[in-house]
Amino acid sequence: MIDEFIHWAHAAGAYKLIQCSSGNLSQRLDNNTMLVSGTGSWLSTIRRGQISVVDMKDGKSTNGIRPTGELPMHLEIMRQRKEINTILHFQSEAATSLCCADYIPDYNVIIEVPLYVGKVATLPYLPPGSSELVQAVRHLPIDIRMVQLRNHGQIAMGSSLMEVIQMAVFFELACKVIINNADQVITLDNDQMEGLKTYAAGRK
Repeated sequence: MIDEFIHWAHAAGAYKLIQCSSGNLSQRLDNNTMLVSGTGSWLSTIRRGQISVVDMKDGKSTNGIRPTGELPMHLEIMRQRKEINTILHFQSEAATSLCCADYIPDYNVIIEVPLYVGKVATLPYLPPGSSELVQAVRHLPIDIRMVQLRNHGQIAMGSSLMEVIQMAVFFELACKVIINNADQVITLDNDQMEGLKTYAAGRK
């Protein structure tokens, strides 16, 4: 699993979802253990010696590698939502531009948003690693897998590393479309959204 973790962490850098040490990544191993990127590490070049193995009960590293300062947020989501195995906290350019804007857009501008990303929640600015941020993610609706953190970045969460990286890439694409088209952007209407639900159901 560590090799897979490294592969997808590097992919986050390749897809420009993070800059330098700006992002962090976690992966559930079992009900009691998770992998978390180490504090100060760059996901784009992360190595085995920069990945912390964390006991989810007490939040302590079991391999001596200090985890990211955002560990409390990762732990809270993993503890509350058993279906979530992977969490990526990232700061891609277009998505972060919109999380710093004074409005909340409709992100449903491409079909990949309703199909792969789903509903997007927006939280106010909360200090990184803070108890306030932990409380906020604790009360997120159960169907939310993408979060915009005001003036901070994004949280993508899902069942696997590949799924979460894909979600983040599609979300960044949607945000680019919104920015590039400004007030002329066209969003999917209700009928189109319902049609996509039928399409998705037929693929299962």
